Amino acid sequence: MAATSCSWDLAPHRSLTGSASWAGRALWGTPTSFFGVRRSTPARAPARRSFRRCRWLFDAYAPYTREQIGEERLAWLHDLPAELQINGIAIVHASPGDLWRAPMPDASDRDLDATYRPLDTSTVAYGHIHRPFIRAIGGLVVANAGSAGMPWDDDARASYLLVEDGRVEVIRVDYDVDAEVREFQSCAHPDSERLVEMRRVGRFIAPNPFPLP
Repeated sequence: MAATSCSWDLAPHRSLTGSASWAGRALWGTPTSFFGVRRSTPARAPARRSFRRCRWLFDAYAPYTREQIGEERLAWLHDLPAELQINGIAIVHASPGDLWRAPMPDASDRDLDATYRPLDTSTVAYGHIHRPFIRAIGGLVVANAGSAGMPWDDDARASYLLVEDGRVEVIRVDYDVDAEVREFQSCAHPDSERLVEMRRVGRFIAPNPFPLP
């Protein structure tokens, strides 16, 4: 049976977050698809005190994100599983039990093994870091899907993982970045300028935290 899953940040980096989450909800309902997404958006992020360095994310992003999503969609997102297993593939947003911390592509084999081996499966796919890669470690394949709209590996094309007959492949697809840019420029997202530039160049740009009271 075909299965589609999302481990990316579905809401906070989108210009029209409500549309993005509703598209995910539509996918959930199809008979041959399964849609998983992290439950933690800026509007409902846990342990806020643990992320003081990211205060700008919660204080600036959260009001916009909550308004765009709306309470019904936010409740739906919150109820989605944080971890998923489909046909022998484990899918998490970042790492097991943690929606925020995840190994980078240059992590050691030891770190990747220690993080994902407890999922007790042959293949693990995750998101969060926006940098696609595939690593094989002693019978365990660890792969990152990258990002469908904001990759950070110096390649602006969308990326996703294709798993077929046990083989894992990173797929890159050109998309209309200019149309996405226009959409951002027409909305009131508080960080639209930086997000637009990251889409254009395909890499992370450190935020200049918004002035806060």
